Amino acid sequence: MKFKLTTISAVAIAFVSLLPASVWADNHSTVVGEGMSSTTSSSMKKGKTGHIVHSITQDFWRYSKAPKGWPGAAVGTCHQTILLSPENTPINIRVTCESVDGDGDASVWSGVVDPATGKGKGKLLAGTGKYAKGIGDITFATVIQIDENNSVYGFSN
Repeated sequence: MKFKLTTISAVAIAFVSLLPASVWADNHSTVVGEGMSSTTSSSMKKGKTGHIVHSITQDFWRYSKAPKGWPGAAVGTCHQTILLSPENTPINIRVTCESVDGDGDASVWSGVVDPATGKGKGKLLAGTGKYAKGIGDITFATVIQIDENNSVYGFSN
């Protein structure tokens, strides 16, 4: 199956469940929310035996459930790196996001997306202030693909 660069970016943005976060999160979740992602840039490095796509997105996260002291919403910048076969089939998708909230607390998140399902698993790698404790692993997936550059996704842990 061949993908255009923008289609590949859309797959990666699926930070990327097919149901809203409130449906697939259980009662033990400490973080539940939705995000909106918009691609701001994307480039491809072509090789002989594979290719790499790098996309940058601006994301908005709205938390419907969060640890005490967390904001109701935050913004972040995310970087997707996608390894492709020579036929442009995704082999591996990695996502890293960074954010500084309105209180000045910083966080770095990382995840991997299963190219076959579009569902992702990730974690809060490091944080300062309210994010320093971490939250454990999270899952995420696209809820609505608006167009090739914009999507809504759900996440929970």
